Amino acid sequence: MKKQIWILLCLTLASCNAPRYLFVDSLPQKQQIDFSRGKWLLNEIECDDDNKDLLTTKTNTFFSKKLATRFTYIKNEKGLLMTPKSYFKAQKSVLKDLKKGTDFDFLINVVAKKNRSEVAGIQLYQKEIAGSNESEVFLEIVDLNLQEVIFSEHVVGKFQKNTQRSIMEDPNTRKSNRLLDNINLNTTSNKLLLGSLDKILQKLDKSAPKKY
Repeated sequence: MKKQIWILLCLTLASCNAPRYLFVDSLPQKQQIDFSRGKWLLNEIECDDDNKDLLTTKTNTFFSKKLATRFTYIKNEKGLLMTPKSYFKAQKSVLKDLKKGTDFDFLINVVAKKNRSEVAGIQLYQKEIAGSNESEVFLEIVDLNLQEVIFSEHVVGKFQKNTQRSIMEDPNTRKSNRLLDNINLNTTSNKLLLGSLDKILQKLDKSAPKKY
């Protein structure tokens, strides 16, 4: 039992590089996002199948807390005259048709991509080989009544592998019996997707008017 606890402690404390999140081309919002009005629809999230459920759950949870019964996920809404495809950065004519076909006031589009997946989450006795993981998330809110985007953010999450030289690399190097000295904990591209979405939702939360 003590051995298991020690291993878990090692995994927690092992040296690793922290992920970095960057807002790309972030512009001042034209207006505060008012969650107190309108019907909101979350479009199907564009991402790989392995991460779609997690990202959808996180996004659903955020907007459900803000909007309650005025929020719907597209797969839970019947009778919509809306083709199941991407409407990210759609033209005004398309948005006008979506308003007629859905009768919703706001549309939420999320696009998530894994750009690079070079290192695993946990590595033991790794040589000094460069590697990185990178993911990005786009989120936009469209006012279907005005046919314009009222909120748009793009976040890129990056992780650069800890390239500390392994003691197993050089036979002349004095070996350590501590597992902690030979563990690399890395942030995977999947976790970077969730982290990037988190950053956008945090900013969206701060942009909304506060209730007193």
